[in-house]
Amino acid sequence: MVGSIVLSTDQGLGYLAQQFYYHGVINKVYVQRHSGRENHYDWFYNRVSSPDQLYDCDSLLFFETPFVWDIIPEARKRGIKTFLMPMYECTNFPFPEVPDVILAPSALDYKFYKDKHPDVRQIQVPVKELW
Repeated sequence: MVGSIVLSTDQGLGYLAQQFYYHGVINKVYVQRHSGRENHYDWFYNRVSSPDQLYDCDSLLFFETPFVWDIIPEARKRGIKTFLMPMYECTNFPFPEVPDVILAPSALDYKFYKDKHPDVRQIQVPVKELW
């Protein structure tokens, strides 16, 4: 089972998470409210009330940010693999915690993160080809 902390908006990261959820890539979520925008909790049916409830998953997939950075080292202690798909506009921000795998949505992201985190496994995932 793949878990995630997702944003509850109908645009950007919320929409990306929704598509991964609807296509069965992630199947258990903690929904993070988005301040200043309409929230869409009804998109995610298998949601949990706390990020701690994601620790029974095999892996955790995050889009741009896990929102709760201490979930990465805690997951690692429990043998849960973490995957982060950072967005291009976040390339100048350092990761407070480095995931097990970085999923790069473009060749540019792949090169940037490979140079910045050479010891972390990188996979280029062309998002437009997922559906």
